Amino acid sequence: MKKSSSLSVFFYLICVSFSLANPNCFLIQGNERLTNHCLLETVKGKLVDEQTMQIVVSRLQREGYFGGLEKPSFNGALFPDVYYSENINGGNPNKKLVLGNLEFDGDPNLIAKEGLMIGLNASASGRQTIGIGRYLDGNANFSYGFSPEHNLSIDSANLSICSKNRLKHNVHADLCVSSSKLDKQITTDSTKSIKASVSKLNLVDFGAFNEGRLSILRLETDDYSQNQLEASIEAIHPDNLATSFRLKVGQGLTDQLAMKYGFGVSATTILKDRKYTFNLNHEYSDGGKLFGVNRTDRSTNISLSTNLNASTTISVGYWDRDSSINYFDQSYATIRMTRSISFN
Repeated sequence: MKKSSSLSVFFYLICVSFSLANPNCFLIQGNERLTNHCLLETVKGKLVDEQTMQIVVSRLQREGYFGGLEKPSFNGALFPDVYYSENINGGNPNKKLVLGNLEFDGDPNLIAKEGLMIGLNASASGRQTIGIGRYLDGNANFSYGFSPEHNLSIDSANLSICSKNRLKHNVHADLCVSSSKLDKQITTDSTKSIKASVSKLNLVDFGAFNEGRLSILRLETDDYSQNQLEASIEAIHPDNLATSFRLKVGQGLTDQLAMKYGFGVSATTILKDRKYTFNLNHEYSDGGKLFGVNRTDRSTNISLSTNLNASTTISVGYWDRDSSINYFDQSYATIRMTRSISFN
């Protein structure tokens, strides 16, 4: 029997059309492995039409199964967006720095500027399968934002390449390296990282498809280097719900403000045929000093996003930083609208 015929019979026996499959599988963003696992487990023992079979085969081939991809695949997208920035130029807070009985006035030319930004983001990705459950992923993201009010711009770029590998059944090992740069009028921030992860599908049995992950990360910034440890679990629940939880801890540094611990929680659901995603992230940083005064920061970010249509997303949120040095205290609302234009 020919290979294509074998695949047809196989999926005819175990699959069902996506209209009958669990739609929750597609709630998870950015975790192709868990989405595909959810789909396959949901449709076992059911029937599938030929078009659905082809879609399932295509998704699994992208992970290296059934012969993998015949040649590397490439995709790209443009994201025009509009958002409000509280610090367009990378400047300092517009207030006095108070340390004990001392007060310092900042340079007025270095004060942060805020306002409406009009931006354009571009992304490109490529994939090459190298074995069963093994593939290489490359991603590049670039963004440009312009402030008509201040005639200033913000540029950023992020590059990454990942090796994804199936070790056995539901256990996987991944290795990713990345580099990013953010360029404003006054400041430029660059980071590099390497991240090694081990994950297991259905790590915990609690009635939901899930993937647990343990990662070790080496972070290099313009100011310091730090080792970090992160544990996370993503889950697809019944009744239109997907969740994730992340906990991370960082190596303590001397005389350098750096993340000590942090956590993040997200939940995605469907309400009245529209998807909503809620995110909460919190970080505690310590080790900093300013003129001999110790500095610790607590930063919290919450956001809610939804799709206005198939290609347009709007997000609103709130960001707050509570510092032991009041000069660095900051809080503001956020809003951003982005439209996606994909191309192959």
